[in-house]
Amino acid sequence: MSLVGRKFNRWTVTGFAPRRRIKDGPTYWCECECGKVKSVIGNSLTKGYSGSCGCYRIDRVIETCTTHGMAKTRFFRIWALMLGRCKYPNTPGAKNYIGRGIQVYERWKTFENFRDDMLESYQKHCKEFGARQTSIERINNNGNYCKENCKWATRAEQARNTRQNNIITFNGKTQTITDWAKESGINLRTLSTRIVRNKNPLHIALTKKRLLRKNEPPITYKGKTLLKSHWAKKFNISYQLLDWRLKHWPIERAMQP
Repeated sequence: MSLVGRKFNRWTVTGFAPRRRIKDGPTYWCECECGKVKSVIGNSLTKGYSGSCGCYRIDRVIETCTTHGMAKTRFFRIWALMLGRCKYPNTPGAKNYIGRGIQVYERWKTFENFRDDMLESYQKHCKEFGARQTSIERINNNGNYCKENCKWATRAEQARNTRQNNIITFNGKTQTITDWAKESGINLRTLSTRIVRNKNPLHIALTKKRLLRKNEPPITYKGKTLLKSHWAKKFNISYQLLDWRLKHWPIERAMQP
């Protein structure tokens, strides 16, 4: 029986979603009351394993901690999210914390202690960089949340401290892949794909704006031979579209603008 249109706690089922694994059974797109959309396995809905995107637990924390008068502030929400992703598996991003054993120092499980330790430095950072550019960061990315291991950082500073941010040495210079992308003018995702996934040599990955596709075949048409990507550019169509045409159509039909 379809669950589309039904409501489960904070979830409203809006449609069918692709299965993550065959054994998962029917999977649905669900919209949470907070506005977040996520795919959820049907059994998780009907058996009550999933009732929200994770916002319910955060709201419960907020509801039970209102004596300090800061429950609606951004500073308090930073604390609540920090606590949630280290304690509750359904909190967004929790798998990157609980799964790695990262915890919140016992003293900081009480908001007033967190406030006493970090509010002054938070206000100074906000004044200099703005509230949107002020997020809590662990100095040792594998360490726990505590006063000695935390500071306030901008988004760019946080990006440099992620586990995925590789340190690369090229031509005697060592810096993060984020900084190499900025210096070379190459998109960060493109550069990361070249180095981490495709294992391109650094002298190619860091200096070429555009690389040829792996095993890209030359194509001869009307006596002229070019690479497939060059034909796509010549006809002003995407590489993917030309590739599809050549697999399904005769070459005379495929090689058209």
